[in-house]
Amino acid sequence: MNLTNSINALLWHAGIILLLLSSLAACRNPGQAPPGPQVARGIIHPTPENIPDDADLADVIRIAPNASKGETATHPLVLAPSNREVATIGVDEGGRYDMIGRVQDIAVDETGQIYLLDSRYNEVRVYSRDGAFVQAFGGPGQGPGEFQAPRALAIASEDLILVAEQFHSIKVFEKQKDTFVLRKTIGLDFAPNDLCIMNDLIYVHGLKEGNERATIHVFTLSGEHELSFGESYKSANPSVRYALSRGGLITCNAQAQVIATMFQHVPILTGYTTEGALKWQTRFADFNPLLIEEVVDDHGRPGVQQHVPKPGEHVAVQLTSSTEEEIIAQVVEIPDREKNKRPFFHTFAVSAYNGRGTYIGAAYPLIYTLTSDYFYTGSNLPFPQVKIYARTAPLTNLSAQ
Repeated sequence: MNLTNSINALLWHAGIILLLLSSLAACRNPGQAPPGPQVARGIIHPTPENIPDDADLADVIRIAPNASKGETATHPLVLAPSNREVATIGVDEGGRYDMIGRVQDIAVDETGQIYLLDSRYNEVRVYSRDGAFVQAFGGPGQGPGEFQAPRALAIASEDLILVAEQFHSIKVFEKQKDTFVLRKTIGLDFAPNDLCIMNDLIYVHGLKEGNERATIHVFTLSGEHELSFGESYKSANPSVRYALSRGGLITCNAQAQVIATMFQHVPILTGYTTEGALKWQTRFADFNPLLIEEVVDDHGRPGVQQHVPKPGEHVAVQLTSSTEEEIIAQVVEIPDREKNKRPFFHTFAVSAYNGRGTYIGAAYPLIYTLTSDYFYTGSNLPFPQVKIYARTAPLTNLSAQ
C-alpha cells in the first residue's frame, strides 16, 4: 500500500473510512500467492466509460469557485445562522461512555432516540434525544450479538436495529423494554459496504467476487433475498471491477421512493426506483479522483495501485437522505498537511425526484442523519463528537429549480 501512515491516520481520525484503499494496491482472487513486482499498464481509473455523457445526465453540479479556500477549509462547524446547536455528545477526556471511540454511523428513531455505531469499541450506543447516554449493546467478538468490523447502522419499523458487518453479515436487534436482543443474523455472500431501509426492505450495497455485476441487493427483514440490481464499476477485468466497486455508498429516500448510490472514486450519483430501474444520474463536475492505476504482477495477474493521495484530490464519503426530497452527498478533499489543513467536505444537495441539485458549501461536517427538525453530524477531529442542530428551514428548495 502506498498510502503513508501519516495520511492514513489523518483520514481515519477525520472519520473517513476508506476501506477501498486496502484492496487497491493488489486486488487478486482469494488463495492466490502474493504478487511480485508490479508493472503499470498505463490505464488510469476511473475510465471514461464509467462517466456518462453530460447529455444523458439529470444535472452537472460544480463546486463554487474558491470553496476550498479561506476559513471554511479548516472544517469549522460553521453552519447557517438559522441552524442552532442543541446538543453535543463526546468529550476529549472523561469516563467510558462520556468519550466516543470512533463515529462510524448515526441513526435516529421516531422518538428522537439516537443510535451511534462506535467502530472502535464495536458497539451501538443509545442516547436520549438531548444527548444523554442511555445504554450500549454489542461489543467486540464473534459471539451472538457481538461485532467484527461494523460498517453501517439502520433502523427499521417494529423497533429493529440493523448493523452491517464487513464479515458478510447483518445483525438484527429487537428493542424489548429496556434492552436490545439479537433477533437474527442475516448471512451474506459478499461484504456489505453500506445499507438503508425503506418499506420494510433492506437495501445493501456490495459486490460479489467473480462475474456478478449487481451492486444493490434487497432483503426482507427476515433475511429473504428479493432482488438485486445496480451496475458495478465497468471493466472487462473482474479484479479491477471488484476493487473499484468496493466502498460504495447508498441511501434511501422514502418521499421519492428512490435508492441513490455512488462509488467512492467515481463522480456519478445514481438514483434507482425501488424495482431497480435507472431513474437519473448526476455528475459532480469538479471531482478530482485519487490517482488509481491498473497494474499487472510478474505472473500476469492484474490489479490496481493506489498512489499517494495528493492535496486537492477527492473521495466520496457520505450519502444521507432527509425526510423531504433531499439527498445530501459529501465529498472529502484531501488536505494540504504542510499548511496544517484538516480534511473538509464539499456538500451537495440533490433532489431524489429528478437528480437536479446544488452545491451548498464546504463548511459542513459529515452529516449522518437528517430529520424534519434536526440534523446530526459526526467528526473525529480533534476528538470524536456528535453534534445535533435544529433545522429551522430546509437546506435547499430543490423542487423550485
